[in-house]
Amino acid sequence: GQTLVVPLSAIVETLQPKDSDVHNLGDNARVIAIRGAFLPLLDVGAVLGYRADEGDPLNSVAVMVETENQSQCALLVDGIIGQQQVVIKSLETNYGHVFGVAAATILGDGRVAVILDVDAIVAGSRAELARADAHRKRSAA
Repeated sequence: GQTLVVPLSAIVETLQPKDSDVHNLGDNARVIAIRGAFLPLLDVGAVLGYRADEGDPLNSVAVMVETENQSQCALLVDGIIGQQQVVIKSLETNYGHVFGVAAATILGDGRVAVILDVDAIVAGSRAELARADAHRKRSAA
């Protein structure tokens, strides 16, 4: 039920995941195959604590994002509402630092929406994938 804002400058493309494109890596990590590359697939709702279980990729939308240093990741969301211009309000100044959140905005209907910190989320996913890969290699040995 939470509306999240992804900065348009970070979005590369959106796509509907297919079963053959989504792969598990260890117990807690998934990747998605996009044009011959494997990108971390993160359920934004689970990463930010909005839900306990990760969503089904086949009933979701993958938003491929790129950070300022060209790292890429696919963010799994329930759906896309559309494109809007928003006024950014600092969350850290008024509340404190929250992982994965860069700022907040007030939507036209009065609801508050958080603006994602794509760089922090992608950096966190890279660290999580490295841990999952190391665990997988230890288990195989």
